[in-house]
Amino acid sequence: MHCPVCKTTTLEEVILESQLSSLKCSECAGKWIKGATYWNWLETHKPQLPEHEFNDSVVDVGKAKLCPECKSIMVKYWVGHGVEFSLDHCHSCRGIWFDRNEWEVLKSRNLHDDINSIFTAPWQTKIEKEHRRNGTERRYLNKFGVEDYAEMKRVQSWIRNHQRREEILAFLSNPNLLD
Repeated sequence: MHCPVCKTTTLEEVILESQLSSLKCSECAGKWIKGATYWNWLETHKPQLPEHEFNDSVVDVGKAKLCPECKSIMVKYWVGHGVEFSLDHCHSCRGIWFDRNEWEVLKSRNLHDDINSIFTAPWQTKIEKEHRRNGTERRYLNKFGVEDYAEMKRVQSWIRNHQRREEILAFLSNPNLLD
């Protein structure tokens, strides 16, 4: 089997975890885990571990990849949860490609036992909402600056939890009071 990134490098078998083998590219350090291998490992693995923070960098190879096993085009799935890369998943044979350090980042965050969930619609919907929310927040930060944005968030929180919320919002939206 050849690396889907380097194209000509033959993947070599390595052990990622106890009872979890993968194929690794000696050039780009990417890893291929067969779908059945991951599922078998997940069944024998400990219960879901709590997620941890991680601050290392990973470079996501953004190009579409062909599955090294069955040659189908793999689909990208965003990981989210503060992790800024996507995983490549083959819908035909269920294999998973990890670019350099992606497995290590997921393991350090205890997300390596959630990979099956990453490929689900609910997980991806949550990630899309997270991306939209982060984009909106960046736009407001750029528009108003850090101090004003922090004050606006404080006022927003105060209004959200106030028992007379609707009256306060009506007052604030009345254009006659702004003159």
